Amino acid sequence: SPWTRRVGFAAWTGGALACGYGTRKADDEQRARTLPSGFRACCESGIQLTPAQEALKPKLVEIVGAANVSFAVDQHGARLGAGEAYALVKPVTLQHAVDALQACVDADACVIPQGANTGLTGGSVPRGEA
Repeated sequence: SPWTRRVGFAAWTGGALACGYGTRKADDEQRARTLPSGFRACCESGIQLTPAQEALKPKLVEIVGAANVSFAVDQHGARLGAGEAYALVKPVTLQHAVDALQACVDADACVIPQGANTGLTGGSVPRGEA
């Protein structure tokens, strides 16, 4: 009957509105959140490093060898940004990568992994007329 359809439609509409309000509340809570500053984790030059972060340099050299780590390297993004990297580590083995990452975690340092687009395999190098 038309009455039953109206009641069903009203119930469905009310449920949809309640669901929308609930979703909006959760969305508003997520939008209000802020991320912690990464500055304390040696991602920006000129920031005072913690003792653990200062001790990271010799640890990284010990892990991967002096030939596979550089410090205070100017980095320019392929698409955006530029800055000074505290360390640029090129692990030779998987164990080197694991140990270097653990040392960075222990020092509360930011880590930005770069596994592709490094040019080491020529994948990002233009070919011929390209």
